Amino acid sequence: MADPGAIIFGEPVLAVAGQTYAHGEPVESWDYATPFTVIMSVTVDRERFLESTGLSTLDGVVACVAVDCKVSGTRYVERLPLPASGAPADIRVHIGPHQVAQAVEVTPSVVLDSAEGLENPEMVAFRRGSRLISSTRSYRFPLEGSATLFPTEAFSFAAAGFPSGAAWKLNFDPDEIDDPYLGAVRLLINTDHPISGELLSGEPTLARSVLFHEVIAQMLLTVAGSFRTIPTEFEEDSVGAAMNHLAETYLGLSLAQAVDALGNDRAETLCRLQDRTAFMNVRATS
Repeated sequence: MADPGAIIFGEPVLAVAGQTYAHGEPVESWDYATPFTVIMSVTVDRERFLESTGLSTLDGVVACVAVDCKVSGTRYVERLPLPASGAPADIRVHIGPHQVAQAVEVTPSVVLDSAEGLENPEMVAFRRGSRLISSTRSYRFPLEGSATLFPTEAFSFAAAGFPSGAAWKLNFDPDEIDDPYLGAVRLLINTDHPISGELLSGEPTLARSVLFHEVIAQMLLTVAGSFRTIPTEFEEDSVGAAMNHLAETYLGLSLAQAVDALGNDRAETLCRLQDRTAFMNVRATS
């Protein structure tokens, strides 16, 4: 392992929409459609690093910055060869739109990215992937954008090979009830459809009330058809936790009870859902 003082990682910042935020500071200008970049500097004391690790060169040693999002189950890692000059160098991790939600955590490390030899009689790191420095802390950025908390993407369905006359498509097919909810769901809006602007507006409209009801109904039916047994407790931010909240809010039932109701009398349950979601009414909640 390297002497911790041989590598200095600067405080990371998150850059979005022309603004930068320090860790712990709510990123108010972020929403699902907005990409952002995590920037973290690294400075190396070359002599101290080589002496403490026993390595003969910085070649093949990389500084890594990992950006993790628990609720979507995603991780992004960017690597940068250790700078030999002693001057700070920035590591930039670019995160595209619709990839993360609620918060990200940033963790730096230093890793051997290539082997110096097949044997290591002097106990010097030689295996690719060996961690030479692991950070004792991570940095959290709460993402608190003003956009809807339902992951939405808008694009031309015709160009993507989807049915060109459809207004939307819901992607929701979780493998496990404890899968991260925001990593399991995407609402796709067809920008070629004349009503797409209304659907994306965020305003309470007749079309959005229909969309809102249909999305909840489809997700409940998917869960009912995919999972034979519904537990009573769920992992935080999981599919089960989110769907249990929706069932309680719009049916007055737990998720297990809602699944049973859909199996026993689907028509009555969906009729009840229309009533509670203000279907075909501009009072619908987005």
